Amino acid sequence: MKLERILDRARRPLAAAVALVVCAALAHGQSPADSGATPARLPLRGRVFDESGKPLDGAMVRAFGIGFGPARSSSTSARTNSEGEFVIPNLDSGAYSVSVVFHPLVAVEGIPVEGARPGQSMSIRMARGAAITGKVLDRDGSPMTGLVVSPLRTRDSDGIRVEEGDRPAQGGTVDDRGVYRLWGVFPGTYVLRVAPPQRYFERETYLSDRTRTYYPGTGRANATEITVRSGDEIANADIVFRGDAGHGISGTVTAVSGRAIGRQAVVELFRAGLQVPDGTVVVQPGGVNTSFSFKAIDDGDYELVARSIDAEVYDTTDRASVRVRGADVTGVRLLLAPTTHIAGRIDIAARTEADACGALADGSTHAPIRPIDVSVRSRRMDGKTSGGAQPSASGEFVVKPLEGGHYRLWVEFGDDTAYVEALEMNSKPAKPAPGLGAATAASKAAPLPIARDGIRVSRESQIEGVRFVIAAGAARVRGRVVPSKEGQPLPARVVVCLVPADRKQADDVVHYYETATERDGTFDVRNVAPGEYFVVTRGPESVDVPARQIFPAAWNAKERASLRTAAEKAGVRISLAPCQRLESAVVRFGGTAK
Repeated sequence: MKLERILDRARRPLAAAVALVVCAALAHGQSPADSGATPARLPLRGRVFDESGKPLDGAMVRAFGIGFGPARSSSTSARTNSEGEFVIPNLDSGAYSVSVVFHPLVAVEGIPVEGARPGQSMSIRMARGAAITGKVLDRDGSPMTGLVVSPLRTRDSDGIRVEEGDRPAQGGTVDDRGVYRLWGVFPGTYVLRVAPPQRYFERETYLSDRTRTYYPGTGRANATEITVRSGDEIANADIVFRGDAGHGISGTVTAVSGRAIGRQAVVELFRAGLQVPDGTVVVQPGGVNTSFSFKAIDDGDYELVARSIDAEVYDTTDRASVRVRGADVTGVRLLLAPTTHIAGRIDIAARTEADACGALADGSTHAPIRPIDVSVRSRRMDGKTSGGAQPSASGEFVVKPLEGGHYRLWVEFGDDTAYVEALEMNSKPAKPAPGLGAATAASKAAPLPIARDGIRVSRESQIEGVRFVIAAGAARVRGRVVPSKEGQPLPARVVVCLVPADRKQADDVVHYYETATERDGTFDVRNVAPGEYFVVTRGPESVDVPARQIFPAAWNAKERASLRTAAEKAGVRISLAPCQRLESAVVRFGGTAK
């Protein structure tokens, strides 16, 4: 199931009517000799151009490995030539976050949301970034200096809410006249934050004992948003720095019974509902109890999480809610608890000639699928935590550390030739966590079936026996979503879904596929199991749902049933053979149905 893309908008309603026009290009080939085959390392290619289509010479293109596969954390770059072309050679399989630097332009189209993959060719369009200029003044109207203005993006260029956090921009330092200028600002909606220079290792810096101020001169709750488009020049965005002392939040962190707080221990402060920390403090390791404190905190609702790491021991607390209203909050107790894990293995199904997926462009054949080229991902259903693991060469994996909750597992592939054939778990009971009695674990039977329902995990047990079966011969569908009537606007990032046509697979969640369209309406559904599918689109219900609260429809039984009803009603079917490529699919968006 293509789940690696965390969709960046809400999409609960269904689009009931679609039309599909496809041009199929079958790609069958001979089975390669498995012995001695080595994994392919492919280039990432593309072209960078400006709004007029002029190629950009000398643009720096950077690729950074993301996820949990072989590419993770690897970084490499290349420059464009006089034709705007670039080649980053010999990349490990996996997904890469791509950025382009060519001041004062910013990339506005052509970089896949879910990450680029080796072997892919991109067309990246750049446009002049927006600029925001103003002064920072004190309460008396005198200019201030030594502060930093940061743009925090709250919505993307389509008006969809995103996780609040800094968006890279140039400038921002307030000069001796009290003037700041942000430039190279990506299109979107922002709040502007004025803060002292960043603290280093808890050392106090200039005005670091004062709360942060937001444009035009208020706390975060009442901040005024600014929306910018490519090339906009926003002037006179003056901010009055309040200089309030703020309040404190303090308390203690208590270790798990029988062990001390780890050598790497922190407490993180979050604004309620957000996943990016608003502040972090280091706590003293080695003891059973240790204190923590945050200073210069504005009024608002917050959440605290403590984390303690010592070698392989990883303890956390559940989120503790704290409300600051005009006074310090003291005596907060954070009780560390053990984390747990989900363990299993990746098994590769036997390969046949029918699923070899042909030859590469240079005439060589695809190497056999290896477990280490597949990464396992996890996500808690409240959207607050996510993680993953890379399997060993023999296929074993351990997803950790996990807190208690309801989780979903899926896999990400390094290329588009493999798919998930099955997700299973044996019926053995969960193992007790270290230091816990067998009686505790005996009552924690492993939940089944996990493909349909996910896995419910408690801190008191460890889940084992999960098994992904991976097969070669995946199909792929690429194309474009168009409006139901010519000239009508198309909602941003419509979701394209493939629903198994066989009603026996109604709850076979791993064989439901969905992906959001890019800004130009194009879509790419990879790693699809051969078979028959209905095709249906889904449109967004609200632009106000943060990305981490968006889940594939198939994960929810009610939404899965609604999706199937809409797909069957539309009646658009496709049949995908092993290795088949549908390269020019046109999916017609027909509106939404409640």
